[in-house]
Amino acid sequence: MQRRCIALAKQGYIGLSVKSTHPESLPWGISPLTGMTWNNLRALDYLCSRPDVNQARLGCTGASGGGQQTHFLMCIDDRLDAAVPAVYSSYMKEIMTGRTWVHCNCNWIPGLLAVTDEPEMAAAFAPRPLLFISNQQDWTARWETEGLPDVRKVYGWHGAEGAVENAQYSEPHGYPKPWRERMYAFFNQHFMGGGLASVVEPDSLPELSPREMAAMLPEVPTCQERVDRLEAEFAARLGKRLAEPRDRADAARLQHNLLEHLRRFLHEPAPTRRASPPATVHEDVSGDCRLRVVHVSTEPEITVPALLITALGGASARSLVILVDGRGKEVVFAEEEKLWRGLLAAGAGILIPDVRYWGELSTHPAWPRAYGTLVGRPPAAVAAHDVLELARSLRTTGEFDRRRIVVMGIGDGAVPALLAGALDEELEGVAGTDVGPTYTEGRTTPVCTGILQVCDLPDLACLLAPRPLFWAGVPDTAAYASADRFAKVVRARGHLITSERENAERPGLLAWYSTLRERR
Repeated sequence: MQRRCIALAKQGYIGLSVKSTHPESLPWGISPLTGMTWNNLRALDYLCSRPDVNQARLGCTGASGGGQQTHFLMCIDDRLDAAVPAVYSSYMKEIMTGRTWVHCNCNWIPGLLAVTDEPEMAAAFAPRPLLFISNQQDWTARWETEGLPDVRKVYGWHGAEGAVENAQYSEPHGYPKPWRERMYAFFNQHFMGGGLASVVEPDSLPELSPREMAAMLPEVPTCQERVDRLEAEFAARLGKRLAEPRDRADAARLQHNLLEHLRRFLHEPAPTRRASPPATVHEDVSGDCRLRVVHVSTEPEITVPALLITALGGASARSLVILVDGRGKEVVFAEEEKLWRGLLAAGAGILIPDVRYWGELSTHPAWPRAYGTLVGRPPAAVAAHDVLELARSLRTTGEFDRRRIVVMGIGDGAVPALLAGALDEELEGVAGTDVGPTYTEGRTTPVCTGILQVCDLPDLACLLAPRPLFWAGVPDTAAYASADRFAKVVRARGHLITSERENAERPGLLAWYSTLRERR
């Protein structure tokens, strides 16, 4: 990096290298690139404030992760006049596959693939001069034929197809001297009025050691301090998510607006496809219980396995409890027997599913975290989607009263349970136990990247009102004060938020469900 800046300075440029930073706060949707891009924007502000900088000749270059930063800066800031992203450009699939696995959390840009991909972002730079540097020995090997033609097409629409170039090499991943010299020539051509004459970087350039550089720098914030500052900035910009309702009509309006925002955020529009009925793959009788293993298609290529427990000889139309727990259906069946037997005695059928990514559908946590963040469907969102589709599926059977489906969540399972309740107004109520903190209070699982840009668990509780809610095991009930006030305005019944933790017999859950049954 020093060599590049020194070589550029010797050619008459002002070179500024910004230290990369890696803050991350997934609940706020803050990725390392958030901090890097923020700093790069401020770097442009600084350069534009200097009287010795020509604001009509601003360029940016970087390799690998620096190429990524270049990509994002040239996409979102019109002040750049030319750019050279090196050994980064590709369709995102190239860095997400097993063939070229080079993924790190720097690439987990929340929701990126839901709206765009790298070639389209690069094309946003048109018609300004743009040089790509690709390499046969890394994930950019296919850029010449997969990606670059799409960028050229957009440049062609601007009548500037000749303004975009690609220099391809075959060397180990990096930014070696020949590539840097190609970059110097490109900037000289467009900024210094020169042709494509080669520029030779001197073999010997003065460089400072890391220790010498550190001694010159002022004290900088720690990574956590950077995260805290970014979170505060996001919170200040977004403001209060859900206002206090004046009356029931105002509450309904606020709920409608937040629900629409939540649906867009989760990529969870109102369902349009017909629900898939459950397929029974195994059936058994144990004592007074009928046990069925069922499979439900929740979206193309996704099948959720679940255990359906009903009483022998029960009524054909009864209530149903969907019991969501990150431990998986087999563990829940064994360890929560007192709970499901209590529900069974109260006349309910119990569905214990393995929603994504728990139980049979579990996988290495890095995969759903990374891919879910990228496509805008993090683990909590797809788990909630599975719960929604399970409810829709069971409604098709005629075995259960569609108006009497309740979702219960234990531990992390409480989050998708509440999300599902907020999204599906047909669900009768929601209960959660061993809930834990809100995302604002530091919750990290289940991962729900960017949720705090829209709402938090107390806001979801407001969306559920006036339907019943039992919410136990929260560290501080004061965090839910707005939900309590909201429930009071809309005259919600069966609304209870408590810090008390349930014991193994789950008396609070069963008592709440019993009162719910009595109100029917």
